Parts: sequence; structure tokens; C-alpha cells
Amino acid sequence: MKYYFFALALFTNLFFFISCKDNPTQTSPVENNPPAGLTASENELIIELNKFIKPLNGTLPSLDDSDLRVFDKFAEAKVIGLGEATHGTKDFFQMKHRLFKYFVEKHGFKIFGFEADMGECIYIDRFIASDIGTIDEVMRKMHFWTWRTQEVKELILWMNQYNKSKSPQDKIHLLGVDCQFKDFNKILIMEYLQRYDGSYPPRIGQILTEIDQLSNTHIQALTSAENILLKARCDSIKTYFDDNSSRLIASSGQFEFTIIRQLIRQTQQYIDVISSKTFNYRDQYMAENSEWLTDLLAPNTKVVLWAHNGHLAKDPAYLGSGSQGSFLSENLSTQYKVIGFSFNQGTFRAVGYIPPSTYTGLTVQGIYEIPPKDSFNFIFYFSQPKNFILINNDVTRNSPLYSWINSNKKILSIGAVYSSNYYDSFFYTYNLGRIFDAVIHINTTLAADPY
Repeated sequence: MKYYFFALALFTNLFFFISCKDNPTQTSPVENNPPAGLTASENELIIELNKFIKPLNGTLPSLDDSDLRVFDKFAEAKVIGLGEATHGTKDFFQMKHRLFKYFVEKHGFKIFGFEADMGECIYIDRFIASDIGTIDEVMRKMHFWTWRTQEVKELILWMNQYNKSKSPQDKIHLLGVDCQFKDFNKILIMEYLQRYDGSYPPRIGQILTEIDQLSNTHIQALTSAENILLKARCDSIKTYFDDNSSRLIASSGQFEFTIIRQLIRQTQQYIDVISSKTFNYRDQYMAENSEWLTDLLAPNTKVVLWAHNGHLAKDPAYLGSGSQGSFLSENLSTQYKVIGFSFNQGTFRAVGYIPPSTYTGLTVQGIYEIPPKDSFNFIFYFSQPKNFILINNDVTRNSPLYSWINSNKKILSIGAVYSSNYYDSFFYTYNLGRIFDAVIHINTTLAADPY
């Protein structure tokens, strides 16, 4: 993944936390003994936290799922977001696999919507649903290093295996909701037309070729009028698909028609995302694409989302224009639930960063400090059990914990870049009770394994 795509994530608000039992394969390099000087109110908060949290059995997808039953109350949602507090943590990725598996097997969820390019995920989904290609081929199509991990590979292989005994209507899918690339768009759209439509007009290929040849620099230099004209030409392709939908669907089937038509829309989104210097179109469009998934297989298709905490949080102030989760919450209300992830110590993969703009390469980073006292992480540090699930609505209003989780405090939030010299700068101020419905907290983590 290009580093500049992550620079923004360095300053995003990524938090929320869920808890669980200690993973026996992980040990903390720091003893979690309370330091001298805990105040009476801090001790009270720790006691109250321990009353409401539920132990997590672990993160491995093969574990018994009895601890996950606390999430059954989310089962009626159309969309459930699964966050992460870094883009490079093994435990978070395994836990999201485990949760998706649970929601599929117990509650009929059908789609995993990824913070990943829509085009690349079409290839991944073809492998998952139809055994087209190989796992190595589809892994190599991923733009972002963040998802090129053994943990994501294991998720894809599980989804592929799950589908082998399923009818087409019962299969599960992995699809991308991001819109930062166009590399595969022309190839996939033209492949569809050449396979299912012998009479498509040549102008479609000409429009797609023109867009395909534009660099990001060229798109950023477009005038407003040129930008509008380019997107209007995409509209003309969508109109052709709509005018010929009956014939095309009869040839390809509804699913493939709908996927390719949305890829044309994603091309327009890409133009806006790359050209805008002020508005956060990316999160708005990731929300739009996420909602589109809820009608892809049938009305009210159930969807789980994979993205960073910052994107999925219900944060209307995110990057000045609102997060993906804030748009989903506004449109879906209680039909959108989000589970944030939190950690305190351990290792993770991230690009080294020296402010203001120097990147030193992808490496395994580590955090071993006790969190600052003015953070949510500090109280979480002394929880028993160390790894836990916290359902925010389970906290009663008369508990001191209620006002604490519904106040503005710091939380550790790392995207794709990190600098140990600026540890304190990776804490962001949030109201946890407002932006998340639940938190999974894993005190000590391990770095994701590269694919």
C-alpha cells in the first residue's frame, strides 16, 4: 500500500474496545501491577469495569463460541462494523475472522465488506464463491500491504471452503467498499461486455480507456467542469447498462450484472476521492457502497464490515466530513452496530514515520508503556480479565462507569504508520459510548504475519 494513502490514517480517530481472556500464546513484557498512586475514583472505575465486562475466550476462529453470544443482540442489524486499533495486528484480524464466522453460522450474515478496492475484491470473491483462480493469485491482487497477511489468507480460505457445500443462494461473499483505485475497472467491465454483450457500443471502451490512462496527478489537476464531464461519461455507461438490463441479466445473471454496474459507479467515486483536496468523499462513498451491499443478494442482505476503528466509528467530525460509520448510522439508525477494538501493549506491523513526512519502511513495531492516566486505556490496563468484551448498553446509568465511557477521553489509535518517539501523539480524544456499540479489548497483541 502506498504510504500516502495511510498518512491520513495517522491523524484519524481510531478507538473503541472489546475484551477477552488472555491468549496463552501471548505474554506481556510489563507486569500489570497497579502503580503507586491510583486514586479512589480510578480504583472505583476498575471495580465497575470488571462488573460489566465479559471474558474473551481468545481470538482463534476455531475456539468455542460461547463467549460470543453476547453479540446475539446485534443479530437484527443490517450492518455490523468490525474495527481495528491498528492496521497490522494479528489478534484483531483473527478476531474479526472469528466474529464473521459466528455471524454467518448463527445469524445468516452473507457478505464481508472490506476496506479494500472494489475491483480487486471481485477477483477474491470469484475464488471464494466459484473457485476461479488460486489463493496466491488473488492475494497478489491486493493493493494494501495491510491485508496481505496470513490471517486474511486464512479467512479467504475458510470462506472458500464454507461455500463448497452451499447452493448459490447460500454462499457467502467478500466484496470491497473502498474507492481509491481504478486498476481493474476497465478490465472487468470490458470483460463482462465482451462475454455477455456482442453489440455494446465502442464508445464504452473509449471512455474506459481514457479514464484508465489518467494518473492521479492528472485527475487532481482537472477543473471542476472537466471533473463533471468525466463523471457524466461514466453515467452514460451506467445508462447503457440500465437500458439493456433485462438482456444483460438474462445472459450473466443478476449478481454479476449488479457487481459490474456498481464498479462503474465506483469509477466515479474514485474520481471524486482523488480530485478532492478538502472533502472526505472516501468515507461517504464507503458508506454508500456498504449500504449497496445490503440489497445485493436480496433485500436486507446482512453485511459485516472490516475497516479501521476510525472509519467505522459513528463520528460525524471524522476528517471534517464524517466517518463511514457516521453516514451508516444516520441512514440505518439502530440497524447499524459497530464493534471497536482496543489494545495497550505488544507488537504490530506499521510503516515507520518521522514527522512531518518521512516514512522509513514497513516493520514490526512495539509498545510496552503503561498507558497515560487520562486515557481509556489506563483503566482497561487493570481490568480482570485482561482481554474482554464490553457491551456499552449493558452499563447501567447509575454506575460511575456509565459517565466515564460517555465522556471524552484519549484512546490509543494507530493506522498504518507509527513512530515510537511520538507515542503520546497516537492517542485521540473520543466519546466511546457515542461512537461504538461494543468494545473488544486485547491487552497485549502480536503483529500480523505477512503473506
